[in-house]
Amino acid sequence: MSSTNGSDEIVLRDFRNKGKQRNVEDVFPHTSDSVEKDVSSNGNIHEPNGEPAAERKRSPTRSEIRAELDQLKKQALVDWAKRQEEVVLETADPAMVAKCRDGPGVDPESEIYKKIAKRRRVRPVVEADLNIELPSRPEPSGEEKPEDDSLKNLEEFKDSFDPEELRHLWDAYENDLVLYPNVIKGQVTLATQPTEAQRELKKKFKSFKCHPHASQDVYKLPPFVESSDWQPDSHLCNWLFVPLGIYHVDKWKKKFRRWLDNSIVMSCYIDQYHKSYFDGTAHPDGSTSFYIPDLPDHTTILDPNDEKGHLHRHETAEGYCRNLALHIKKEEEDEQQRLIRVRRANEEFLANREVNPNAPKANIYLRPVEMKDISQLLPIYNWYARESCLSIHTHEVKSDYIRERIQAAKDAQLPFIVAVKRGSTREREVIFGYATASEFSPGQHTTGRFTAQLEIFVLPEQQRKGIGYCLLDKLLQICDPAYCSKEGYTFDNRGRCGYSLGGERVLARLLFIISILPEDRAVYRWTREWLERYGFEVQGQLTGAACKFDRLLDVYYLVRKTTFVLNFR
Repeated sequence: MSSTNGSDEIVLRDFRNKGKQRNVEDVFPHTSDSVEKDVSSNGNIHEPNGEPAAERKRSPTRSEIRAELDQLKKQALVDWAKRQEEVVLETADPAMVAKCRDGPGVDPESEIYKKIAKRRRVRPVVEADLNIELPSRPEPSGEEKPEDDSLKNLEEFKDSFDPEELRHLWDAYENDLVLYPNVIKGQVTLATQPTEAQRELKKKFKSFKCHPHASQDVYKLPPFVESSDWQPDSHLCNWLFVPLGIYHVDKWKKKFRRWLDNSIVMSCYIDQYHKSYFDGTAHPDGSTSFYIPDLPDHTTILDPNDEKGHLHRHETAEGYCRNLALHIKKEEEDEQQRLIRVRRANEEFLANREVNPNAPKANIYLRPVEMKDISQLLPIYNWYARESCLSIHTHEVKSDYIRERIQAAKDAQLPFIVAVKRGSTREREVIFGYATASEFSPGQHTTGRFTAQLEIFVLPEQQRKGIGYCLLDKLLQICDPAYCSKEGYTFDNRGRCGYSLGGERVLARLLFIISILPEDRAVYRWTREWLERYGFEVQGQLTGAACKFDRLLDVYYLVRKTTFVLNFR
């Protein structure tokens, strides 16, 4: 799209289809009449010979095209908003509904149902005669009270409202049974006597001056600086929750933040140490306290011909949630019991079969790493950073570094394995060591994309027990499809993908980089002989190429070839 003579007129060109250029009239038929025009070989549109320029229709200007594009964009946004308003109701899964209706949550005789009924003020179910006709809607009386949920009648409602008529709702909460939550041996209990901290907190109830946020000035709040901290929770910010009419997410976030800042400054501590607060019968008044509502019961008339309605008339959404939670809990317990039976059967099988000579002396099993293992991997990383030349780190690392390593291994489809002490399900897992593969040169479009650097580290007190052998054997089995595992250990890979035989990443070379003090020849000799048994060979030696503990270190490169063959070799 270009201008021919410096004017505001444009010429449309299509460099892909020279000689088959569409006329401007074809693109904007409403702006031009059917006038014959010639198209040159280079795609430019020329005036017909013999026709004055004043008589031909002008081409659309840039401003007209922009205006039409803006109109189309606005129409697309309007159409999108209409589609979002169309709610598609899907039928619930019959199996899920059956679980929700199976349990004490919908049994009128159960204690759970009675608690739900008490909290919801459910009236006793009265059996209806299916032969009677539905009662007609009662005629409105002459005197009607103003509706309290209508803004039109707000002033009238204020005049007729008497706060003293509802004072008993707040008094009911104040006079309710006092209970204080406390954690004893990991269990939350309700006591009748407060702790010292709770006693001090009670002195600050209903006082706006005592709350730390209430002292802020809403007009002097610091500017909101967006950071990456909210990214892990970005899935909670669904675009469908943006109010219609605010299509720019930044405007929505700033508007919400300003509302939140204005709300926080009106803060105070409230008294929640009552039984009605913990059982859900109390409701916040939006100011400084709670109240127990005393709402009148309203009769709900069911259709006598609706058999399903009568069959399930006593069921509630909360009862469904209770039943579903019980089913999920039972399924989890059944799964735990199944895993315990499988583990016991596996242990009996291992105890009765012939012992593998490659089995480790330590009672361990291997599994892929999880984010919960960071706290136990940190001491292993930092011990080698402080005490050993084998680690490239000269100072202790933080937990964020290990988290990044785990995430990088997942993104690169490379293994990260931990050796865990075998114990009962109630015992806390103890990690003895780890093994991982990392990209030699990060990125799928780098020269080292077919090479992975391997690392194996074991706690000092757990060395010489075969743990390193297990980690290396599994690491090679994952990275090299042709490697034949010597087994002798258990690899727990339930519910995880990418750690089967061969893994997911295609690799041509596996590399160990070892840094050793020049006088530690025995350590180097033992490490080299151990890795040579697995097909590694020394392909490089750099004297004094690293520095740690104020000493120069010799760096050795031990490489193992896999069965992968490069296309250009």
